[in-house]
Amino acid sequence: MASALSATAFTGGFLSPTKPRTPPIPSSSRPSHSRLHLRIRSPNPKNPAAAPVSSRMEGAQTQTHDAQGGAESAMKLLFVEMGVGYDQHGQDITAAAVRACKDAITSNSIPAFRGGSIPGVNTDQMKLQIKLGVPRSTQHLLDAERVKAVFP
Repeated sequence: MASALSATAFTGGFLSPTKPRTPPIPSSSRPSHSRLHLRIRSPNPKNPAAAPVSSRMEGAQTQTHDAQGGAESAMKLLFVEMGVGYDQHGQDITAAAVRACKDAITSNSIPAFRGGSIPGVNTDQMKLQIKLGVPRSTQHLLDAERVKAVFP
């Protein structure tokens, strides 16, 4: 549990480990936990004038890559949610990740998506990009399927 690991999850339906972004923090008594950085993105609308941009966050765009390394269409960042999950007694990294995911998605309501009032965006086009921070030594214990089951 000495170092942290970021993992990009579920964009292509799998976890892919990446290098830690922060220096390792030694701690032998730290509980098992997972942090979730959840970004839900949708493809850009066909008519850019129909979706005015009111802030940098709303206008942020990124290009994603599929499993074969090919570029997919640019995605538009719609919102960011974060959550934290701990499993102090069981030391189960999957339970901590599930709690982090639930924490990120349970306290928001976005009625505009249900009503279809965002031009060019519907729920069939939406994609989740999930990043979990887990200790390197326990990353292999993470059950990605159990974590995926949290999301509708």
